[in-house]
Amino acid sequence: MKPMKAYTHINRMVGLAPLVLFLSSYLPLFLIIIIRQMITNAEFLEWGGFNIEAIICMVRNFGLSIFCFLLIYSESQYFDFFINYYFLVLLYKTIINEKK
Repeated sequence: MKPMKAYTHINRMVGLAPLVLFLSSYLPLFLIIIIRQMITNAEFLEWGGFNIEAIICMVRNFGLSIFCFLLIYSESQYFDFFINYYFLVLLYKTIINEKK
C-alpha cells in the first residue's frame, strides 16, 4: 500500500483581488462606522468654508468616515473596471463569432 502524501494547496490571489475580498467582506462594517460617526458628530455637519480650520475640524471629526468612504469608493471603481472589461471581451468575442 502506498503512503498517502498530504500537501497543502495555496490559492494565490493575483493583483488587487485580496483587497477587493477584504473590502467586500467588511463593507457593512464600514457603512456602520460612517453612519455612527456622522450621528455622533452631527453638530459639526455645518458649512465651514474652505479654510484650514474647517479642514482640520473635518479631518478630526470625520477622518475615519472619510477613509472608509474612500475604501468603499475605490472598491466600486475596481468592480466597475472589471465589469466593463468583461463586457468588452464578451462584445469582442460576439463580433468575432459573427464574422465566422
